[in-house]
Parts: sequence; structure tokens; C-alpha cells
Amino acid sequence: MSISKREHGDSKMYSNSISKAPEALLEVAEAITSTLDLEDVLKLILDKAIELVGPADGRIRLLDKEGKKLVPVVAIGYKDLTPATWDVGDCIAGYVAMTGKPDKVSNVPKDERFKKALEKIKDPEYKEYLKTVRSEVAVPLQIKDRVIGVLNVHSTKENAFTDEDMTLLYTLGKQIAIVIQNARLFNALQEIGLSITGDRDEVLGLILERGMELVGAHNGRIRLIDEKKEELESGIARGFRNEKKPRRKIGEGIAGEVARTGSPLNVPNVRKNKKFKQVIESTKDKEYKKYLESVRSEVAVPFKIKDRITGVLSVHSPKENAFTDDDMKLLTALAGQVSIVIQNAQLFNALKDVGSKLILSTDEQSITNAIARMVCDLMNFPACSIWIPVRVPGKDEQELRIKASAGLREDYVKKARISLSDEITGLAMKEKRPIAVLNTAEDPRMVYLDVKEMGYMSLLSVPMIVGGDAIGTINVYTRVQHEFTDYEKGLLGIFGNQAGMVIKSAKLSSTRKDIIKSILQLSLKGNELDELLNEVVKIGKEYLDSKSCTIFLLDDDKETLRIRAGAGEIGKNLMKLNARYYVPKRGPFESLKERRSNVDEECIKNIEKYDWETRKNLVEERKLPMGITAYVVRADDHRGEEILLPYDGKEVRNHLEWLGRYEPAQGEICTSIVEIPLIFRGNAEGVIKIENHLQNKLFTEEHREITSILADYVVLAIERVRYQLPSYKVIFGTKLLDELESL
Repeated sequence: MSISKREHGDSKMYSNSISKAPEALLEVAEAITSTLDLEDVLKLILDKAIELVGPADGRIRLLDKEGKKLVPVVAIGYKDLTPATWDVGDCIAGYVAMTGKPDKVSNVPKDERFKKALEKIKDPEYKEYLKTVRSEVAVPLQIKDRVIGVLNVHSTKENAFTDEDMTLLYTLGKQIAIVIQNARLFNALQEIGLSITGDRDEVLGLILERGMELVGAHNGRIRLIDEKKEELESGIARGFRNEKKPRRKIGEGIAGEVARTGSPLNVPNVRKNKKFKQVIESTKDKEYKKYLESVRSEVAVPFKIKDRITGVLSVHSPKENAFTDDDMKLLTALAGQVSIVIQNAQLFNALKDVGSKLILSTDEQSITNAIARMVCDLMNFPACSIWIPVRVPGKDEQELRIKASAGLREDYVKKARISLSDEITGLAMKEKRPIAVLNTAEDPRMVYLDVKEMGYMSLLSVPMIVGGDAIGTINVYTRVQHEFTDYEKGLLGIFGNQAGMVIKSAKLSSTRKDIIKSILQLSLKGNELDELLNEVVKIGKEYLDSKSCTIFLLDDDKETLRIRAGAGEIGKNLMKLNARYYVPKRGPFESLKERRSNVDEECIKNIEKYDWETRKNLVEERKLPMGITAYVVRADDHRGEEILLPYDGKEVRNHLEWLGRYEPAQGEICTSIVEIPLIFRGNAEGVIKIENHLQNKLFTEEHREITSILADYVVLAIERVRYQLPSYKVIFGTKLLDELESL
């Protein structure tokens, strides 16, 4: 490994004038906004720094989590030399990290800090390189007054850098600190977002740790409110030793005051805060009291579900004025994540509760009433109603009536009737989409005055989808004008679909009830999605006595239908092969005659020889049929079609051929199949299928209905995942994202 031979000339000859600084700073600003890759941006900034101050080697080091060591991140001009990790206080860079002040050394070999650092270097090649250094500038990377790293440049010439060079590097250092902080925030939000459906306490601990790292806190705690005792629980803590985790009364201490008022607090000197003094005086544990006496700064922010305060996130520092208002905004953003974790845990437990009640009871009415109450409690709506179609006495038509409710007048529940042609609830059921009313007093579609008279201002009606069919709606109401979000619509849809499964199961045979109980028992385990899908296909194969049961889902490209779970020998083999179908843009064949006139038989014979792209093109050109499983998704303009082929012989082969099945071997031996599309908000995005290959085991209409139940559960399981992992815009809202970007 050779030492860099880069020559460093006279700074007056090579140093760019300060007049070029604005142009360089503009390029840096553009780089910051064009990429989120931290290393790329830091290298560009470092390159611009060297360009401005003259030929030099440069390096950026960042403080570790403990704030005790400077760790190398990016470098220019050192080639393959292994860089040193400095302790804070060691060498020139370590001294700058300790003091927070920039430093310029014109004759490095005479600097005592440099001499001591050189003695500690063990790598002979890196040591030889350092002996060639004659000049150095080191500047701190700071967020307000908090140092997070150091930028330093070296030259082999004495007096290579000017005071103007140091000023310019100090300015760039501030930009570097902003880049690093933004990247850390982005990574923290991404990490938390990916973990947000995990164990509650583990995710809360992760949020607290990332918050402490971002604001430079030494200790922190997340406390939840115990509403019955009107106290803050001891909660999740980081940075404490052998601490007895005391509870706090609402209003007690800084965290208690934030829990009482709902407003964040940044206290630069807790010794002057009356609330904090009272906590010290009332603390009996000597070790914890000693810790409190060492604290100098605290930030505490509330977290809320809707407008209800549910807890407090607080961090401490032994330094006065340790935190800024920007730090408080950042912690407020993370507190929003805490709210989501808690709400998701409550929703998951509620859905588990619904499932367990269904397993233990056959009382349809009590379960649907429980669902209506849970929607009110967990989604913070004052009222909820579940509507189902009922035949009108003496007429050959149906109308919508309330099956279950919470928060509505009893006389209204008994008399309420809505026509299927109604433009709100009726339309939601007819078109299988949510319908919202912003103001019931002004919306001309509101034909019933009772809702207005009860004081409800806004209304949302979401269809209950079971087997791709709307079997009713679930409605919620608010007393103040409220614009319902996509997140609320999605969560309400999950509750509605659960209620729909309960209502439908009441009319099923004991066998079908058994399979519902099995899949609901499965949901109580809280497995990951892939585990759930694998268990579903096992249940399908067992209860339906089929040769195989498989689940296919569309990839993100919406054209590749890929296997996700398989049971039985065929299913397992398809999993090993990573089986997939191409779902074309073109429509299916209209008839067997059309199919035969277009398909190229040679292509079918050679299908195994084609790669994926060739097969896709041949399907799009109609030379190959799309395959029955792709047809189930593509049919009816991607709204899907259920397939039951209960017969055998030539007739089933002709039907398979028309539908587009082109695997000759399976087409010859398959005697019976059921394929059900997985419908998400009106669009088919997957398939669950069962197959048999014995003539004495032909599928019936009941097999189709049971497979449809399994399809409903698969959709419900996937929707839960989708709504527990929303985009950052859904999680935070555009306004809060803008605040984060301004930090």
C-alpha cells in the first residue's frame, strides 16, 4: 500500500478566492436537495471544500453514539490508508470536537496535540503519511451548539491555509451538519416505519433511542397515561441505571405538566423550574434523586390519538440549554409515531377480541354490537351503525336496516330505513366504495333528519365486502365537521369486513363455521403475513380435501402474478419454482373459437423454452393464452371472476382451454378446480385456488363458498398490513412533513 504523493502548492497560487464561495455553496445546496444518499452528499461537499481552499487531503469524522470517539465517514486524497478513530480531545480534530471551535495550524509538526496523537498511531503506513502533513484546518460540524463531528483538511505545505479558508470551511461545516441530521431523521423514520407493526414495547424503545440520538440526549423515557389512576406509568426508559421507575401524577413534574396541558415544553434549566424542584423534593429513592439532581435540561412532548393525550416522551441532559426548539419539533414528530404504535396495538387487540368472541360464541347480534362499540372507542367516533339489506314485507324488494349500533338513539335504530337507491349508504353499498358527507345540515343527499337532530355533523359510510360482494355498510358519525382521511376509511373497512364475516358466518353450515373459527384462531397468533398465508393454504387443503391449495398475488408492477403460499405436493413444487403468470393488458379471449384461431400451437409446445420476457410478449400478442389463474384476475376489467369447474372429461378440458390454460399435462389430469380472486377495493390483485385430480373428488358450490371465505380472510390479513404500514404522508400529514424538512 503506497502513501499518497499528492503535491500541495502555495496556498496563494491554488486557493480559490472567497468570491467563488457563493457558487460552491449553491452547488452544495443543490446536491443536498437532489439525493438522500448521505455518503454521496458528504463526498461532494468535501470535494467542494478542497476545491475552495486549495490542493489538500480532507476527511469527515462523526461522533459515535456515546459522543466519545470520532469515527471516519468519508475522505478524499488518502487512497487506501486505514484511517484512525480519535478520542474526543485527542489530536487537533479531537480538540475541535471537544471545544466546538474551529482551529487552524500552520506548522503541524510543532503542535503538541499532533505529537501526542502521532505516538498513538499503530499503522506504520498511516503514521508515515501523517509525518508529511504540515498544515491543517479543522472545523466542528454543529447542530446549534451541539457538535456531531469534525471536518478537517491537510496540506504538505506550511501556512497552506488562510483565516478566510477556515471561515469558509466553518460555513460548509454547518451545511454538512444539516445534511447529516436530515439523513439521520429520514433513516430513523424509515426504520420506525418498517418496525411499526412489531412488539409495542420494542418499537417504543426504538423510537426513544432514535429520538435521543437525534437531539443528543443522555436519558429518555416514554410514559403512557393510566386514565383510571390519572397517572403517568413508568413506561419505557433508556440511559438509566437501577432506577425504580416511579409513576407520576398528572400535573406532577415537567412530564406531568405536559400530560395535563397537551403542550410541549423545552426547559433550558430545570433547576429554576418549580415543577422539577417538587419532583426532587418528593423523590425518596436516593440513587434516582441523585440522578435528578444531575439533570440540567429537559424536553417533554405529548403524544395523542385524535385529540386525546395518551402519554409523554421526555429527554434529559446534564447540560444547560442542551436542546433547541427544533429539537422539540423533531421529538414532536417522533411522538406522532408513538401514537401510531399505540393505536395499532389497540386496533390489533380489538380485532383479536372480535375473533375470539366469534370462536367462543354463536351470538351474531352481540358480536356485531361489540364491533360497533369498538369502532367508537378505538377510532374516537361518537356513533357507529352497521346496515344490512332486509326484504321489505309484502314486496319483492330490499331496504337497508340497522343491524347493530353504538351512540345512536334507540328509537332511531328501530325505525331507520334506507332505500338501496339512497345516494349515501345505498350508493356506498352499490358501488363498493366509501361515501362521505362533510356537513349533514347542508348536503342535499341527506333525506333523513334524525341524524341532524342528534347533532351529528359529518358521516362516513363504508361497504362491508365479503367474497367480493357488498353485504352491507358500516357508518360512523362526528359532532363537528370532519374530513375523513384514507387511513380512517381503510381502518373502518377492516372493521366492516370483520363484521361482514360474522354476519355471513351465522348462515353457514357447521363445516364452514369450523373453517372460520380456524382462520380466526390463526389471526390471534399475530404471525407475519407470509406465515399467515402459509397457514391459510394448509387449512384450505385440509378442510376442502383438495390435492393442493395455493395463493398468488400481484407484484408491484401489477402484471406479474406470483405464488406466495402453497400446500400439497403441487403447491410446494410451485413454491420451489417461484411460479408466476403474466397478467396482460389485453382482454381475455371471448370464446373457445377465438382462442383457437389466435393461439400458436407451436408456441404452446415450446413454452418451457421461453424466458419470462418472451412469454409475456407472446401472451400480449395472443399467440399464447394468459392461463386460467391470470384470467381470474384479468376478467371483467380487473374486477375478477370466480371459477368453479366441478366436472371432468372433455368438457372440462374445453373449458380450461377457452379460459386460457395452456399446461397440457395438468389440463389432462385435473378433474376439478376452484379459483377465487382476491378483491382489494374493487380490483382483483390475487387468487386463491384449489385443485383435485380424482374423479370421485369433484368440487361443489359449497367448496366455492368456503374458498371464498378463505379469500376474504386473505384480503383482510393483507389490508391490515397495508394500513399498519402507511406512507409517511399518511402517518404524519403534509403539514408535519413540511415542518420536518425545515429543521
